[in-house]
Amino acid sequence: MKRLKKLKWVTTMTIIWLILSALSIAIIRSTSQQRKEQHARHEQQG
Repeated sequence: MKRLKKLKWVTTMTIIWLILSALSIAIIRSTSQQRKEQHARHEQQG
């Protein structure tokens, strides 16, 4: 019973970690994409 509880906890932590890492990757990608777009706009205006 105790072993099962620990396994459940580890699984929960792994799922949370995967979600957090996926979110951080998505945020990094979106910010880098925005920077590229802003840079392109500046070049067009200039």
